[in-house]
Parts: sequence; C-alpha cells; structure tokens
Amino acid sequence: KALGSVVHSLFEHHTSNTKNFLEEIKKSSSHNNLLQTAALKLVCDCLKSSTVTDLLDNRSADTIVWREQKAVLQHEGKMIDAVFDRVHIIPGKEATIIDYKTNRDYSDDKLQKEHEGQMNIYRESISKLTGIPEDKITCVLINVRNKTLRRF
Repeated sequence: KALGSVVHSLFEHHTSNTKNFLEEIKKSSSHNNLLQTAALKLVCDCLKSSTVTDLLDNRSADTIVWREQKAVLQHEGKMIDAVFDRVHIIPGKEATIIDYKTNRDYSDDKLQKEHEGQMNIYRESISKLTGIPEDKITCVLINVRNKTLRRF
C-alpha cells in the first residue's frame, strides 16, 4: 500500500511529456529512502513501455487532464470517497479514466476482474460530472509492474 501511494504521488507530476517528467522526478526524488527508490524504479521501468507513454503523452490540444482528483461519489445510496488517478477529458466528446495499479504478480485479466466494479462506478460518475455518455468513456488500468495496459 505504501509503495502504491508513492508511485501515485510520482505519477501525479506527469503532465504531457514523459521525457521531461522522468528528468524531473529523477532530480527531485530522495534516493536515500528505500521506498522512494523502489517507487521511482517502478515508474521509470513502466514508462519504458511506448504503450504507456503514448497513452499519457498523446492527446488532442483540447483535452483537459485531471490528476489525483478527489471526489465523493454516490452509488446505490452510499457515499464513496474516490480519487481519480488521471482522467483525460475531451469536453462533449469522450473521456479516458486511467488508474495506476501496483499489485504484485497480477495478470491483466486478474487486475481487470478485481477492479472492474470500481472502474464502472468511476465511468458512471465521470458521465454524470461531464455529460459524456458512458459508452464514450474508456477505462484503462496501467499495470505498473508489468508495464501493460488493460482497456475496457
């Protein structure tokens, strides 16, 4: 859990250029902290995948990016605290919800199965917040350890 939190805090600083982001986090990260060093290695290794960097870097000019956006969602009569790791929104057209996962030894299938419910709630919420139809909202899990994506 702690490692995942540090990974998320690093990814939060990614804006639109992976090369610049990697230079920035390598300079600013504390290398005498084992947790920080492990998280930095995971993030840097993950961003060696062109599939991941293409997702994070390649967007249209009118895309709005939310990073670590907190929200309180209502689902089936219950209030749920949520944090959207990253959402790319093209107003009135489409959105992509991106969630970073650091689960150890998880295949992409297992990751999707475990988190699909969470992501469907996020999809419904983004639809309500933006007015974008749910069928125009893609969910993407980034399996940080495997350097892979799962879209659904």
